[in-house]
Parts: sequence; structure tokens; C-alpha cells
Amino acid sequence: MIQQSTEQLPDWIKGLGDRTILLMLNVVGGISSLLLTIVLTFYLLIDGKHVWNALFQWLPLNHREQIRRSLQNDFRSYFIGQATLGLIMGIVLSIVFFVLKVPYSLLLGSTVGIMTLIPFGDALGYILVCLLLAAQSPSLALTVLAISTIIGPGD
Repeated sequence: MIQQSTEQLPDWIKGLGDRTILLMLNVVGGISSLLLTIVLTFYLLIDGKHVWNALFQWLPLNHREQIRRSLQNDFRSYFIGQATLGLIMGIVLSIVFFVLKVPYSLLLGSTVGIMTLIPFGDALGYILVCLLLAAQSPSLALTVLAISTIIGPGD
């Protein structure tokens, strides 16, 4: 058994190095994507009107205003829908967490509700809540994960 372990040790160490490099590349890629998203969001919040106007300059003049109105209505409807969904999810999950006797149920339910505003944010919220609960009670974390998956809207 010891001989077999010592024979497999170099392969395991090599695999560990490969996995570490892959993990580091994924972390760097994720961080750079996050920073790019934050910078673009900030820039669009500050100077968004000029960016939209520049983009619309590429469209034919006779369709430009119609497309602009359509996009504004679509974005407005999307954000209203996401805000409504976030409010409903926050309330429902807070009640469910309270019934399950989850500590800080209102805070955790509201966190998932707020994160619902971001695409796939609700899944991140569920993971965050379950990781926090797993430190205290793994069985409660699994119960919350199962119920949240059932209740969740599923992007």
C-alpha cells in the first residue's frame, strides 16, 4: 500500500499543479469579467445617453426612433418584472426561512430577493445562504437548498 502510494504521488502532485493553474486562470478570468462589468456599468450610468445616441446613429433614420422606444419599453418592463420577482422572492423566502427557524431569516430572504435583480443572482444568493447555514447546521442548509430550489423561479 505504501509502495503504491509513493508510485502515485508524482502523478498526484503533477495533477495538483495543473488544477491549481487552471483554478488561478479561472479566478483571474472571473475577476477581470467582474471588473469589466463594473466599469462598463459605471460608464453607462454616467454617460449612457451619449453611448445610446452613438449606437443609434448606425441605424437607418426612418427606424431609429421606433427602435429606441421599443428598447426603452423592453428594458423598463424587464426591470419592473425583475423588481417584482425580487420582492416576491424576498417575502416568500423570508417567511419560509422563518418557519424553518433559520437564523436571520429576514436578512437572508431579503438578500436572495435583492440578488434576484441580477441575472442568475438568485442562484448565487441560494448558494451564499446555504454556505452560511452549512457552517452552523449542514442539515438545515440542505433543507433550505431543497426548498429554495423548489420555490425558486429558475432562470
